[in-house]
Amino acid sequence: MSTNWGTVHITVSTMDTTSHNFSWEIFTFGEGFNSSILRDVAIIDENNIWAVGEIRIGEEKYNAVQWDGLSWNLRQIYYKGPCSGVDYPELKSIASVGAKLLITNGGDIGYFDGTTVTHDCEVNSLLNGIITEIWGTGLNDLYVVGDFGTIAHYNGTNWRAMESGTNLALVDVYGSQNGNIYAAGSYSPFAQGIILRKELNNNWEVMIEGDNIDESQLFEKLFGSTAAIWIDERNIIYTGGHIIYEYKNNAWNYIKSLSGNHIGGNTNAEFRGFISGIRGNGSNDWVMCGQRNTLQHFNGSTWQQLGMAYNPLSGLNWTAVEQKSNTIAAVGFEGNRAKIILLRR
Repeated sequence: MSTNWGTVHITVSTMDTTSHNFSWEIFTFGEGFNSSILRDVAIIDENNIWAVGEIRIGEEKYNAVQWDGLSWNLRQIYYKGPCSGVDYPELKSIASVGAKLLITNGGDIGYFDGTTVTHDCEVNSLLNGIITEIWGTGLNDLYVVGDFGTIAHYNGTNWRAMESGTNLALVDVYGSQNGNIYAAGSYSPFAQGIILRKELNNNWEVMIEGDNIDESQLFEKLFGSTAAIWIDERNIIYTGGHIIYEYKNNAWNYIKSLSGNHIGGNTNAEFRGFISGIRGNGSNDWVMCGQRNTLQHFNGSTWQQLGMAYNPLSGLNWTAVEQKSNTIAAVGFEGNRAKIILLRR
């Protein structure tokens, strides 16, 4: 018996790498004796960027800043309305969905046109705690997550609460156009975390948990907290906190291209701080941010610290990051002052 094996030709294509070459500027807001912080940022385009939080200058309180292509402008977004009793509250999150900006004080959703806010109060009664993040594919498909496992969804007509199965604070939510939605939860003091996945039946399930584990338990659980989540165009999931992981081919693993990215590999924060945000354009062009001036870009092959050199002793903490095309903006605080870094390629 003879067998004639044919020749199989397989073509493997990989995406080109992108450039790490960003110019950058850092901007500071607030006064040293008053506490100021920026919590979230949304890029409409390179000449229209909004960041929200709270900035205090003397007796004045500002809850946003806007980049107009030339400079940052302090903004007081008037938020008092049917479900908000404060004129200019600290804002917790901002999202650009379609042609609209959505903002929140933690208790409702505000549709912001750049001047005025239209309140949607329906979500308020569904919350277990304050809203921490907003994400959606469009104005008829919005998700919010928050404290004590809060998840709510808007279908264009009504909000409804969704059972998360956890009491951990959910701090990030992200998904793809094909309906894969994920949320990340975190409790940093105990190095706990959780990743939730929305099933096709619209129920949420625990995908994996994070805890203070050793190597023998790894990938049954993740080590540490999970404070950020993002998905690339190949539906690979990235999550970060103490360590950054990827989920592909139905398995979790370290991102091995990143130095020290494993249990025990980042002693004394040698390579980076705690990761609080991940966003990007695609698998060959994304960025993560976090504590100790962690701001690193992946170009499809290598990692590069952006802006100032990484310093494990730095008190500069980036709380959120956004990337759109060749523009990156990260926001946070250093001491009592709010900070923004704007990078352009």
